[in-house]
Amino acid sequence: MQGSEDGRHWRAPLSVAVATLALPLGLLGWQVFQLLPPPDPPPPAPTIVAERLDPLPTVQPIPQPTPIATLQPTAVPPPPPTLIPTPIPTPRPAWSGASSFNFVAVGVDRREDGEIPRTDTLIIGNLDLVAHRLRLISIPRDLVVEIPGYGKDRINSAYVYGEQYKERDGGIGLLRRTLEWNFAIPIQHFGMLDFRCFRTAVDAVGGVFVNVPRPLVDTRYPTEDYGYRTVRFEPGPQLMDGGRALEYARTRNPDNDLGRIRRQQQVVVALRQQLLQLRALPALPAIVGGCRNFQSDLQPLDYVNLANAVRQLGESDITLSLIDEQMAFDGVAPSGALVLVPRWDRIRSLVRDTFPPTAVSAAPPPPPPATP
Repeated sequence: MQGSEDGRHWRAPLSVAVATLALPLGLLGWQVFQLLPPPDPPPPAPTIVAERLDPLPTVQPIPQPTPIATLQPTAVPPPPPTLIPTPIPTPRPAWSGASSFNFVAVGVDRREDGEIPRTDTLIIGNLDLVAHRLRLISIPRDLVVEIPGYGKDRINSAYVYGEQYKERDGGIGLLRRTLEWNFAIPIQHFGMLDFRCFRTAVDAVGGVFVNVPRPLVDTRYPTEDYGYRTVRFEPGPQLMDGGRALEYARTRNPDNDLGRIRRQQQVVVALRQQLLQLRALPALPAIVGGCRNFQSDLQPLDYVNLANAVRQLGESDITLSLIDEQMAFDGVAPSGALVLVPRWDRIRSLVRDTFPPTAVSAAPPPPPPATP
């Protein structure tokens, strides 16, 4: 049916053209026929007459065909430009929790699946999304504290007691109550990772650059099989992979637990700098696999939302503090273990100076007995 319509559309202009040409050709033929002399009549009887010349036939002008006006296409104004709306970027999900909260970051020495590990690293912090401030205090694992229900012991024993004796909310619950009791800091959130997760994260960002201030030799660095070996570090800036960074952050025999805390903070700062330089993290699946034992009360999306906020913090927005030699001194426990004996007045002064007033309990618990 389409072909029939196309044929009609094509034949109509052709028939008009043929008719237009046939009309002048027919008129021209009629004029030629009129110019021809009429046929001779039969010869009459001979009569002598004077010769007469017939006038020449009048030549009629051949009418020219009336030119057909050429139809000029009507100019059609161009359509107005189509306005393309400027795309509005989809806003990233916002952190829906409190704008200011306290947390504890815990690093544990888990060497076998299923074992109850001790807390090797403890950092309490406050993140204020309104003031754009992150405040951190590192706590030595050998610091003697009051563990509710268990008396005085090193703070890294709190998690073990909570897990071993099935305390409310387990080891992390008892650790949070221990921190609240001794430091007057209510803990709203926590995150706990092991050494494997740490190594994987450092390797995923390509290692960390650390400036070792002086030579370090540790002849009793703990191994995975509960033995010891020697590790050495030469002074100067160097790129460390995950395993080497862990050795640097864990070694303590060259000095003490306070020196180890300083090295841990160096590595944390270096890791943050590497993360800020990344636009994407192609090794994310490897990190997830290496951090399968990571524990937290927050969901993965919460960490994504918090990371978007923390990424905007500059160096001047982050305060790193630690309990140093002015706030604790070396001691020996009855069991013979080396410990750090706290000076609570100085420690609590550090907490008040570091954290905002709203982050500290209004009525802190009575301080433990005074220590020299």
